[in-house]
Amino acid sequence: MWDLINLYFDHLNIFMPLQHRPTFEEKVADGLHLRDDVFGAVVLLTCACGSKFSNDPRVKLEGMDW
Repeated sequence: MWDLINLYFDHLNIFMPLQHRPTFEEKVADGLHLRDDVFGAVVLLTCACGSKFSNDPRVKLEGMDW
């Protein structure tokens, strides 16, 4: 999860700064995404966006080459 969050902030948030990185990371580290459904959804969206830049085969569909 942290790798995907880092990829999001390294590749997307620099162009569209929608989230404040220190605040976001502090809330994730505190486990807010486990207690708050709305923040949990934001974390999942952040990870989904970061996965586009990942080389990890676990985040790609089989046969996809993007």
